[in-house]
Amino acid sequence: MFVFNKSYAQVIVNKFDSLDQYKKIVDDLNINIRGCLEINEEYNLIIGLQSKDISNLENQIKLNRDIIISHERTDKINEVLKKDLEKKTRKAKIWSALAWSAIGVSGILATLIILK
Repeated sequence: MFVFNKSYAQVIVNKFDSLDQYKKIVDDLNINIRGCLEINEEYNLIIGLQSKDISNLENQIKLNRDIIISHERTDKINEVLKKDLEKKTRKAKIWSALAWSAIGVSGILATLIILK
């Protein structure tokens, strides 16, 4: 059983019902509120910086996509040029072989004509 006597009531009044105690509680609350406001300002600053970072990363992704597309186009153009070069090289080799053959045949014919 709980007994509420005058001395206990006085302790409660002194502890919880004094102006100094209220001032202390209000000061503690003000300190807590200031801390919360500082945390909120830091949070907003971090969110702002994070938004800038996200924007920069999105721009970098777009740039990388453009670079990839450019490289793919360059690869396609290089393939076409490679095929054309192979055709031209093949033709040049054929004409070179024909030219050397013609020179060889001409030399052989000239030698035969001279020898006869």
